[in-house]
Amino acid sequence: MELQKSSGIEVIALAKKATLTTIMQDIGRSPELLLEDIQQQGVRPEGPMIFVYRGCDGDMEKPFDLQICQPVKAADQYSGQYEKTELEPFQYVERRYVGKMADMGAKGYEPFIADVEKSGLKMGTQCREIYTQYIGPDSEENITELQLGIQ
Repeated sequence: MELQKSSGIEVIALAKKATLTTIMQDIGRSPELLLEDIQQQGVRPEGPMIFVYRGCDGDMEKPFDLQICQPVKAADQYSGQYEKTELEPFQYVERRYVGKMADMGAKGYEPFIADVEKSGLKMGTQCREIYTQYIGPDSEENITELQLGIQ
């Protein structure tokens, strides 16, 4: 398991409160609305969308902070309704998940977290999902890079 570190990433973002039980409803059409707003401003997306989870500890009912982020070039040209910000540098381990969104917990996160715990690494309170290829919630061809923060 290789420890990695990202650089800061310039993004346009929106913040939400969510729970694991209601996450699909909490997200709703937010990613599509965010992308539409960015494109209407004439700002170019730069890479796949990133979801940042802060304070999500696996408790299905506990609220956590979710930040839906679109990396962009030239965020200073953006004047839309969402926040211009930079994701901080992030130390993490990564695993690729391929499949339906509904199976990401059981088939993606659960075995990944078990492997991280076995390795002796100490997880932080942040994780990220990089949507490398998103076709739809029920597609077996979705590709998501799961990144678990490491202290």
